[in-house]
Amino acid sequence: MLLQRGAADSPTFRALLHAIEHSDVIVHVEQVMQSAHGLAGATRFITRAGGYRYVRITLYGVWPVHQAIAILGHELQHASEMASAGWVIDQQTCLELFQTIGRRTCDDQHICFDTEAAVIAGHRVWSDLGHADAGE
Repeated sequence: MLLQRGAADSPTFRALLHAIEHSDVIVHVEQVMQSAHGLAGATRFITRAGGYRYVRITLYGVWPVHQAIAILGHELQHASEMASAGWVIDQQTCLELFQTIGRRTCDDQHICFDTEAAVIAGHRVWSDLGHADAGE
């Protein structure tokens, strides 16, 4: 439902889906009840097989629909960043990508990165959905 609503209501979200659909990246989206690290979402490189790269987006917690779509848009930007970097073929090269284009956001015991592009994408999706700012 989130993918369909996001695609219908947000040009930014649609553009992210389009970029991923025209790449060799296949994204699996799951929602779980809560995060052990206080994250709203996470994107992880899983494996490469059969000419495709597999990525998992996890949404943590239960969110109002528009917030969940904005969080998913943020995470889809990360998947798009991986899709654009054809050299990302395993977890190590994925880590190298985000060390280069992102900033670390977790403590030393966890590996978490964020990128300015993903923050902007989440804000744009939120705005596309009719919200004035990300704090709404």
